Amino acid sequence: TLLFAVPLGLATWYMIREASVRIDFGQKELYGTAYLRPLRLMIEHLSEARRLAAEYAAGSVTERPELVRKHAEIEADCAAVAALDLRYGVHLNSRLRWTALAENWRFLRIRSQDLEARVEDQLYADLLGEVSALFSLVGDTSNLILDPDLDSYYEMDTMLLKLPEGQLLLAEARQLGAG
Repeated sequence: TLLFAVPLGLATWYMIREASVRIDFGQKELYGTAYLRPLRLMIEHLSEARRLAAEYAAGSVTERPELVRKHAEIEADCAAVAALDLRYGVHLNSRLRWTALAENWRFLRIRSQDLEARVEDQLYADLLGEVSALFSLVGDTSNLILDPDLDSYYEMDTMLLKLPEGQLLLAEARQLGAG
């Protein structure tokens, strides 16, 4: 009986351990997808705010109310990411990067009226780069980048790599075209 029970118990233990590893892997993926949703919105809102700030700095005073609304949307995005970072930041190793990004956003928001147009535009560009870097970090640490299934690999590749990069390139092209 002992000769049959020991291998059966060992096989059961390995099976439970493997299931636990897969559950942890899937849980990190869920953390990552929750974290990336407000970050994607933040990229969109920052790109719009950058455009509006450039137009306002060029003398279009009518853009100020819309710029203030965009800043409020970015604040809401920051609050959403901060809440998620409190919950998942330890698991995703995003705390330091998020803290630096949030501080840079506060600086830009407070000082945006005092800065020259080209300096403000560069700060927006740097902030967008930081959000993109955080997006990539969360994609890496949440195991989303490691999707083993071929059918969902292309979807993951598009969501984590292509769309954020395309969003930034379109915003840059729009900015250059407006200039």
